[in-house]
Amino acid sequence: MASKKLFLIGHPGAGKTCITKAFFEGEDPKKLLGDLGAPEPTLGVEHYKSTWIDIDIGILDSAGQEMEKFITGDEIDKEMSFGGSDAIIYVFDIEYWIQNKNFVIDMLKKVIEVKNEYSPDAVIYAFCHKIDLIAIDIENRAKIFDDVRSEIQEKLGIKIVFTSIDPRFIHSLFRSMQIILNDLSKRGNKLESFLKQLNLKEKQIALIMLDNNYRIISEQRTDEVSIDSVFNSVSFVQAVNRAFQKIDKTDYIVDSSIVSKNKHQILIKGYGNNDFGIKFVIFIGKNIPNDLINEVTKFITSSS
Repeated sequence: MASKKLFLIGHPGAGKTCITKAFFEGEDPKKLLGDLGAPEPTLGVEHYKSTWIDIDIGILDSAGQEMEKFITGDEIDKEMSFGGSDAIIYVFDIEYWIQNKNFVIDMLKKVIEVKNEYSPDAVIYAFCHKIDLIAIDIENRAKIFDDVRSEIQEKLGIKIVFTSIDPRFIHSLFRSMQIILNDLSKRGNKLESFLKQLNLKEKQIALIMLDNNYRIISEQRTDEVSIDSVFNSVSFVQAVNRAFQKIDKTDYIVDSSIVSKNKHQILIKGYGNNDFGIKFVIFIGKNIPNDLINEVTKFITSSS
């Protein structure tokens, strides 16, 4: 497998470690949000390892208290943190932006400068995190989002996403991480391109692809299918397969279709070994065309 380096940098308490633990280690976001489950502040740089389709990922989670050292310190500090990075995620929380907007922008500009010197081919992403903190005031939130987009995405050319590990918003975080990792992976990139060309908007359905650990590798969803429907369907697949494994550890769903009284349909297709590491595909909608199912199956199995 190819190796890739993902470097997380940002302000103290911005949520970098919670992002890492929720996405890469599968820790319960609700637990991380609680006082007892919140991780201790990172000291220096914490190293994590993960895999994604066809790549091994080294994740560096840096201490917010030492952010300026990584950016303005000596060459060794910069090389150890930024050097060899394939993707850099700059994390700041929404309340910090409101209080210290200019400082956030200045530090991001310095991150860009160091990146250009020590890892010129890396892509920078900005996560405006903890958006749940201003979730109640929707009108004010929209104004803040517009301001962040203007300053970071339009003026600096850095892709900005708005994230949280709060269950109401965690889908944005997970989907953003999927896209970033699929950009680093040749097969993941191919998978994203395939899903885009399906043009699901006309079909009013969702398509979710899971690996052996029931982790979502990629997905496409129209507004007619809620985020809750996606997560509940994934939980259903987990529960049914675990029930099968109590009977036979090697057993899993290969083909299952469930239709409700109101004609809502959940179709589950199970796959063996393939180049994308896709174990299950879930289709959700009121009318799931057979030609779509066949096209997805052909794409997955022809790559094996």
